[in-house]
Formats: sequence, C-alpha cells, structure tokens
Amino acid sequence: DYWLRETVDKRLLQHYSGAPFKQFNELYDVDNLWDWINDAFIPFYAQDEYYNGDAVPAAHMGSTLHTSLIVGRARVRQIRSDTDVTMNFARYLANTSEETEFDTPHREAVTRVLELSSGESRAAFGPGDKYEWSSASELGGLYQWGKYSVLPPSGFVVDLPTNGTLAREVWQEIYEDRFIDEHTRALLIDVTIQNPAQSRHLVVRLVVEMPAVGGYIGSYSLRPCNIRRWVFYNSLCRARVRA
Repeated sequence: DYWLRETVDKRLLQHYSGAPFKQFNELYDVDNLWDWINDAFIPFYAQDEYYNGDAVPAAHMGSTLHTSLIVGRARVRQIRSDTDVTMNFARYLANTSEETEFDTPHREAVTRVLELSSGESRAAFGPGDKYEWSSASELGGLYQWGKYSVLPPSGFVVDLPTNGTLAREVWQEIYEDRFIDEHTRALLIDVTIQNPAQSRHLVVRLVVEMPAVGGYIGSYSLRPCNIRRWVFYNSLCRARVRA
C-alpha cells in the first residue's frame, strides 16, 4: 500500500524541477491547469507509449506505471457558481459613484452579491448546452472537504477514455468549449488504480478550487484500499473447514 501510494505521488504529483510544466501544487492559473492535465496527467493515466517510444498495444490500454491497471475511467467533475460574482460586482460599482458612502443598504447589496457567488449552478452550459448537471444520487459521491470550502458531490461530469489519443481529443474538445470559465469554483479528477500483483487499489482524487476571490488552490488524496479483503478471509476460512 505504501509503495503504490509513493509511486503515484512521485510519478504524477512531484515531477522533476526541469519539467516543461508546473507541478500540481504550483498551479496558479487556468493555463497551468490545462497544460498540467494535458502534459502530466493524461500521459500517466492513458499511457500510449513505452519509454523507448514504442506504442502500447491496444490490448494493454488502460495500464499505468507498467505494473498497474486503471479501473473504469477517470472522471472530471466541475462545480459551478450560479452567479458570476466579478461581473455582478462590476455592475454594482458602475452604478455607484465614488462619493457614495457604504451605508447599510449598500453593504447589504454587496453582501447579497457575494452570497450569490457560493450557490451551485445546475444550468447546462457549453455549445448547445452539452454539459448537463448531475445530482449526488446519480454520481453516488460524498461531500469533499477542500482547503477553501466544502464541495458538493454533484456537478458537471466528463469521463476520459483510457486510450491516450482519445483522452487528448476529449480534453481538447472541452478546452475549445471553454469548460473552465468565470463560473467554475472547483475541478475534481477521480481515478482508481489497481495493482494486480498485490491485489491493492489506490483511489486518487485531485482537487483544484477556484474561489470567487481569485486564485487556484490545489489539494489531493491518495487512499490505498484492499477491496478483496473479506473475499480472501472467507476463502481462508473455507480452506480450513475443508482441511
């Protein structure tokens, strides 16, 4: 469990200092984020060539680290605000002279604008409203404690294929659709890795929060687990009974 976690941590999240892209904990704007996913995450998740440049056979797609397998697909989930706080505050200031004092009505107006920025949007967006909101019951998730806020288990979901070429095509498509915009408050990436040799799984969650005040706040969790623990225990019990 320890070595699987350490391997993923070093391979995915702690690249050498000379890498042509930022490390995950160094992301500070949308350009860094797009580059990191395209240049660091997708090659790790959807490995399509070996270290010598040979192509990975189609039958081996969905493997990573040359020793482990991807379970299912990576899921990119976005949480959006129902209000663009920047534009609303700009409109408010445009209608307020510099001489106006911030008395109680003005303070209440600003407070309402800021409160609206924390509400989750469920409205479809993108070309032809192609990105639709999914509820917590549909996704089967739990609330996520981020560094800045508590994130709901719902949102707008895009699944990435385990084929490297197809994964890059999907990522390029949502890039051109401006999937991340002024309403984006968080981006979460979930992927599960299995190591067949040790029958261990590692649940990886990457979180990038984008608060209304600006900035990017990254965090992640690497949780090893043994899903087949009780299967092994029951098999051992049956073997002893037969003996």
